[in-house]
Parts: sequence; C-alpha cells; structure tokens
Amino acid sequence: MRVDHNFGKDDSLFARYTIEDAIDFVPGPGFGASVYGFKEFQNSEPSRSQFITLSESHIFSPVLLWAGCFVRKWAAHRFGGHRI
Repeated sequence: MRVDHNFGKDDSLFARYTIEDAIDFVPGPGFGASVYGFKEFQNSEPSRSQFITLSESHIFSPVLLWAGCFVRKWAAHRFGGHRI
C-alpha cells in the first residue's frame, strides 16, 4: 500500500507498507562437508518480511529544503513450525 499526500505547495508526505512472503531454503546438516551442508538435505521454510517507510519534505525557501525519512523492517521465520 502506498500513500502520497501534499499538505500544500511546500509540504508533502510519502508512506508505504509492504508485506513480502517468501520461501527460504535452509541448509541441512553438513557433517563437516561444507559450511552450507548438503543441498540434498535442504529444507524450505516460509518467511514473511514487512516494511514501513515514511518520508516528509518541506520547502522553506528556494535554497532550503528539509527532508526526513523513517524506515522499519521486521521479519518472521518459521522453523519446524515454530515462529522465531
């Protein structure tokens, strides 16, 4: 979801919220073969990432602009059916 809003000719706000569902491939036990394990023993685990972005700008004069931005990301992974 995205929102753009102009409060006036000198003030504007931008906001975005994103959800991304994915499948992560988790290597199985390596038994010393490599740090990534054997690809034949990989597990696929669902994950969800969420992002929020807020940005506001204000024009004070033709040579002075203020712009602020806030970004937050969080993720949830499920391993063996347990959310971490």
